[in-house]
Amino acid sequence: MNPKTESGLMRLAATRSLIMLTSVYLVGTSSTFAQDKPQAVAAESPSNTPEPSLAEKIRDRSPDGRFAVRILYDAKTNQKIAAEYQDAPAGVIYSEAVHAMEVVTMPNKDVVVKLLGEYAGGFSLDNIAIVWSPNSKAFAFCAEENRASNLTIEELRGGKFVVANDPDELSVDVKDAFILKVRPVRWLKPDVLLLEERAAFRDVDQPAQTFQLTAAKDAKTGKYKIVSKKRYKANQVNEK
Repeated sequence: MNPKTESGLMRLAATRSLIMLTSVYLVGTSSTFAQDKPQAVAAESPSNTPEPSLAEKIRDRSPDGRFAVRILYDAKTNQKIAAEYQDAPAGVIYSEAVHAMEVVTMPNKDVVVKLLGEYAGGFSLDNIAIVWSPNSKAFAFCAEENRASNLTIEELRGGKFVVANDPDELSVDVKDAFILKVRPVRWLKPDVLLLEERAAFRDVDQPAQTFQLTAAKDAKTGKYKIVSKKRYKANQVNEK
């Protein structure tokens, strides 16, 4: 069975109840493209104030500064976990302390996308990636588990962010792959996203494979899909 269809995460992609965390990795790309008039964005949550017992961390703003990611976590729990480790780096938010990860408006902090529901915590934030489009009207969100990854693109339409891809449309099949993961790299331009796919196999003598994929929005359906695939040679992977 292909690991990407085996993953429980894949079945959650369309509902946006996406997963887990322990450190976030967000990439904002400076826009060199003309910006349209900003749209009013509908909030998913009527409240922009976190629970009194929770701390918040605001980071990774969109290129236009209108959006950012907010991590809500229990500071006391986080401190207890940090105390268990010698020489724990400062500023780390541990997954066990995380309550939510959200995209919010700035500066009002209205919630527009809930990236984590009941699955907050339990997975490394190092395995989370968000890449903003240059015009701040879309972002790619990726979360990895042991053998697979879940990747969605959310696009601003009609004043709200909506999922703009079908499950399994942002990767390509690799025969006999035991591990198959896709991560966003950068937006080449609005509506065109560069991805990297890595495949590994049970047979230790079979070398891992890495592919460069390009996803673009279909003008008719409005959905993103893979339009090109290029396999890296071994030396190209090492040079990256």
